[in-house]
This record gives sequence, C-alpha cells and structure tokens, in this order.
Amino acid sequence: MPVVVAILRWTWRFGGSPWASRDCFITEPPTEDEDWANLIVMNAAFHEYKGGKIKIDLPVVRDAMNVGGAYGVIHKGRRYMLVSTSYRYNLVVIGHELGHHVCGHFEKTGTSRELKLEADRFAGSFARAVHDHAYGDDGWFEEMRNRAERKEVFETAQKVYGPMLPSETHPPAKERIAAFEAGYERGSDCIGRKVLDVGVRPKPR
Repeated sequence: MPVVVAILRWTWRFGGSPWASRDCFITEPPTEDEDWANLIVMNAAFHEYKGGKIKIDLPVVRDAMNVGGAYGVIHKGRRYMLVSTSYRYNLVVIGHELGHHVCGHFEKTGTSRELKLEADRFAGSFARAVHDHAYGDDGWFEEMRNRAERKEVFETAQKVYGPMLPSETHPPAKERIAAFEAGYERGSDCIGRKVLDVGVRPKPR
C-alpha cells in the first residue's frame, strides 16, 4: 500500500538548485524483483573499483504520484533515491542524481555549475557501468543495458540537457552533454570517495 512520507529534504533535484524544505511524497517500495535489480544497477558503477569492494547502500523508493524525475534525498541520516516510474530507465537523470550522492555534493562546497558538471560526468560513467556490468535474468536488465548503449544514451543526454537554458547555477547544455560523454568514455573521479555514509545533515549555506 502506498504511504505518505514527510521528510526534510536537502537535495539537488534534477534541473533545480539545492534547498531544504519539508515535503510529503506518496511513495511505495519497488517490487522484490525491482529492488534486487536496482541494487545490482546501483552497484554496477563500483564493479572495477578496488576489485568491487566498494558497495553503495542506497535504497530506491518509487514516487507513486509519478510527478516525473529523480531525486537525491537524505532522510534521518540515510541516503535514498526517489525515482518516478516514468523515469526508471532514464540513466541520464538517475545517474546525475546518484552522482550528487556519490560525489559528496551534500557535504561539498563548490559552485552549482561545478557540482552539476561533476554529477553529469558521473552519470556518464554510471551509464557505461550499467552497460558493461549490470546483468540479470529478466527483461529489466536487458532494457537497462539497451538504454545504456552508447548511441542510445547519448541521444537521451541530448534530449535531457538540450532544452535547458544556461544560468548562474546551470552550465550551458553543450558543456553538460560533453561532461556526460566524457564520463561514459573515461569514467568519473567521484568513484571511491568516502562520502557514502551520512552522519549528520549538512547545514544550509
């Protein structure tokens, strides 16, 4: 049964800026198969880092209202991903939000543009890792790997970033696309940072 979860959110919503606010999400957990698949996909990015010893414990929660998008969330000292059903195969958006977690952007200082480009590059490396390492026995994995094919995912990046206008907090679309493609081809420096365990919620700045 869906439940209403009230959380204090300090997050980089895709296409937005960091802020803290109390929101109510109507959420529901993924099915058992989806939960297992999400775990494999999330950890795919760490497959080759130190022999696969780095693991990420990042539960995925479904946005039952399906408002669109993916969100990085910290709730009671734990990291979560909130993903709308319509975005469950969008590796560009999911990878970007996952990047804010993995790159330590909840704790890290820096300009919004710098952090977004770093998350975009991680998104590219995440998509490549899903393509190379996320394997399972059902259609969920096949769909994810198909979406992570170079041509397919580069076209998705064009669709996601292309309409976005540059601002003080958002880099130009061409820079974001280039960062994503660089991550896909050459990886991300974020992997392996000691930022996956959350102690206290960062103070607003």
